[in-house]
Amino acid sequence: MNNNTEKMTVKILTNMAELESVREFWQKHNKHPYNDFDYYVLSSQIENNFIQPCIFVLYQNNTPITLLAAALRSSEIKWRFGYLSLFKSTVNSINVIYRGIYGDQSEKNCSILVKAILDILKKGEADICIFDHLKIDSTFYQTVKKIPKWRSRDKSDFDNPHRTLILENSFDKLYETLSKNTKSNIRKYRNRITKNFGDELNIKFYTKKDDIPLAVKSIESVAKKTYQRSLGAGFLNNEETLIKWEFLAQKNMLFNVVLFVREKPIAYWNWILYNKVAFSIATGYDPEYNYYHPGHYLLITCIEHFCNEAECKLIDYGFGEAQYKRMLGTEMWLESPVNIFAPNLKGFKLKVLKILTTGLSQFIISILEKLGILGFIKKVWRRKLSSK
Repeated sequence: MNNNTEKMTVKILTNMAELESVREFWQKHNKHPYNDFDYYVLSSQIENNFIQPCIFVLYQNNTPITLLAAALRSSEIKWRFGYLSLFKSTVNSINVIYRGIYGDQSEKNCSILVKAILDILKKGEADICIFDHLKIDSTFYQTVKKIPKWRSRDKSDFDNPHRTLILENSFDKLYETLSKNTKSNIRKYRNRITKNFGDELNIKFYTKKDDIPLAVKSIESVAKKTYQRSLGAGFLNNEETLIKWEFLAQKNMLFNVVLFVREKPIAYWNWILYNKVAFSIATGYDPEYNYYHPGHYLLITCIEHFCNEAECKLIDYGFGEAQYKRMLGTEMWLESPVNIFAPNLKGFKLKVLKILTTGLSQFIISILEKLGILGFIKKVWRRKLSSK
C-alpha cells in the first residue's frame, strides 16, 4: 500500500503543450460539450477573463488515473438574493468545469486533488475555487465538504435539481409514456397557440455556419426582452458567442430553433448536440406572448425532431427547476454549487458573503415554498425584470 502511494503524484498543467499529453484520457471520459478538449482550448483563446489552464492530474506510475479540468480566471462574482444582485467581488478563481472530473474518483484520489487545490489557495495564487455544480451524492462533493478546514470550507448548501428526458425512436412512442396530465397540457398549449395564429406560426432551424447571422438577429430580438437578459444570462450577443457557434457548427453540434408569428420571432431555444445527447443551453420568449406558452410549444417541436429525425437518445435540461422539466423529464438528481475559500482574509470575506446571500436566500425560499407562494413571486419578479 505504501509503495503504491509513493508512486502517485499530482501535476498541475498550465499551458497548452502540457495539456496535449492528457488529450486522449480527457476525451475518453468526457461526456459534456463544454468540456470537449478542443472547446476548452478555444475558450482559453477567446474568453477575456481566462488567465491560464489549471488542470490537476493524478498519476500512478506516470499514467493519469484522475483528472480535474479547471481554469484560473479573473472573475467577478455577483452575490445575489434571488434575482437581486447585492454585492460584487473581483477575484482570481480556480473555476472547475462542470462535470470536468474524470477517471477514478475514489475517496483517496478525491482527497489528494482537493488537497492540491488547497495548496494553491494557501499560496495566494487564487482567492477561491469554484465548482459550478457537483452531484451531492458524489464522492468528490463529500470530499470538498469535508477536507478543508473551517476557514476554507463551504457551509452553504443549495440543492439544485438536474433533469433529463430519455427519448424514444419516435415521438408517438414517447408521448404514450407521458402522464395523463402532461398529455393534457401538451394538447392545451398547442391548441391555444395554433387556434390563435394558425398558419402564421413558423419554426426555423439554424444549424450551419452560414445560418449564424440570421439566427443571431432573430434570437437577439427575443432575448433582449427576457428576464434572463437582465440577469446577464441566456443568449448573449457578443463576439465570444459567435466564435463558439462557428466552432459548434463546424462540428455539427449547433442546433438553434426559433418560433415566428409571421416574420416576428417570439421564442427561441439554443441546443448543443453532443454524443447523441441534446443539451439545453438557453431559451427565452417574448413576454407579450406569455399567455400562449410559446416556449412550451417550441420545446415539444424540438422533442419531436430529436425523436423522429435526429440521432438523439437523451435531452439534458441542465440544472435548475422549471415546470416543463418536471412535466417532460424522466430522470432527476440533485447538484449543488460549492466553493473552497482561500485561508486568508479575502477568502474569509468571500465565505461570509456567500453565507449572507446564498444561505439566507435558500432559507427564505424554503419558507416561501412551504407557504405555496414561491412560484407566484418568481413570476412577478421575472415580469419586472422583463420590462426593464
